[in-house]
Amino acid sequence: METELYKIRNVAACIKASYDLFSTNIAKLLKRTWLPILVMSILLAVMQAVFTSFGARENPQVLTPSILLTFSLVGIVIGLALIAVSVWLDTTIVGLLNGKSFKTNFPRVTRLALVNIGIVVLAVIVIKLLVSLPFIMAKGAPTANDIAISYGLVLAFMVIVAISTLPLGYGYMKYVIEPNTKLHTVFGRSYCDGWRYWGYLFVLTLLAGILLGLLYFVVMMPSAVIEFSTTLDRQGIAMGDQSGMPSHIGLLSFVTTMICAAIWSFMAIWLMMVYYYAYGHIEAKITAKKHNKTSLFEVKGVESEGQKQGNAN
Repeated sequence: METELYKIRNVAACIKASYDLFSTNIAKLLKRTWLPILVMSILLAVMQAVFTSFGARENPQVLTPSILLTFSLVGIVIGLALIAVSVWLDTTIVGLLNGKSFKTNFPRVTRLALVNIGIVVLAVIVIKLLVSLPFIMAKGAPTANDIAISYGLVLAFMVIVAISTLPLGYGYMKYVIEPNTKLHTVFGRSYCDGWRYWGYLFVLTLLAGILLGLLYFVVMMPSAVIEFSTTLDRQGIAMGDQSGMPSHIGLLSFVTTMICAAIWSFMAIWLMMVYYYAYGHIEAKITAKKHNKTSLFEVKGVESEGQKQGNAN
């Protein structure tokens, strides 16, 4: 899809190049990604419907252990299905970027997904431990100050995780673009290289996140409006009022969420292209530095030989 990847670009040029790549290949992207995006949007709509139904049952007299277990199992199944479809979608996009087959890219994308899951699980465990720390350490009931310190530690931990995982964006992209790269280098040499350009990755991620956040707000607004209206209607019913929502509101909410999620999932592909060009920029910078060091060494060598000849004459 792209012929000039390894080029030094500033943040603005990187974002522009990723936008150009996305906008000029919309038809190809739609042709290759429409099926995983459709499946993902259906799963997201089902998940919202499940949580909406769960919220409607938040009553101690209605929310029995069996109902709670059922909703939990359904949520886990949908979550696992979403992870599988995300791997499917990412593998398809990576194939468009590196020109390799689905068979080649799928195991590599799957390994990265498992790494991400492991990082998230470890982070959640640490956060839960930090939240529970005042209750474990306190002899009696924890004070408000103890709880505030605990949440401060949680916030500090989340900041540390965000800072330390940012260089992985470069390592992940290098791993999927270069088939000969080993997984351990993502946390080794590639991580060190990404850390050297942490500021570049931070500014790029911040700007891309702001842009995608604004797009998400606009695209998902219809679904959010319907969900908010449904929530207000349920609250009114709980207070004795009659429902003001049409009978087909459930179907309308499902279809609207599915369409909004499909549009958003397709637009979010752009973020991978941002990191694609960030990878190319960092690789070009590393190559340029190596070339400059080699050229400097060669020049010094020539000058040294010339000085020797001059001294001999």
